[in-house]
Amino acid sequence: MYPAVNAPDKRLDKPALVWHGNPAITVMDATIEISLPDMLIKAIGADAADLPRRALESLVSDAYRSGKISHAQVGEMLGLSRWKTDAFLKQAQAFRACETEEFAGDLMALRKLAAK
Repeated sequence: MYPAVNAPDKRLDKPALVWHGNPAITVMDATIEISLPDMLIKAIGADAADLPRRALESLVSDAYRSGKISHAQVGEMLGLSRWKTDAFLKQAQAFRACETEEFAGDLMALRKLAAK
């Protein structure tokens, strides 16, 4: 593993992004801050300490749903096993349209075979 390298942002006088890993595969970690209205925090029933993880899970499930990341990448980003990734995606209702269509097609084909 290669050491982390800070990429300084001159405007902020602090590292903006941290790069890790093999130079052939660039992974970028970014820290962001957002302000949320108290009303939203109360509405979702979140503890302030849980918000970073909940935000990450929301972004990851959305990226998976839109086809931008794979199942394996979901597990890697969230530190989950294959089976826990399946459970997470099911709980988050992160289904891809193509998977749903493919499943429907497979189900129809199975029903035709069963009817013979």
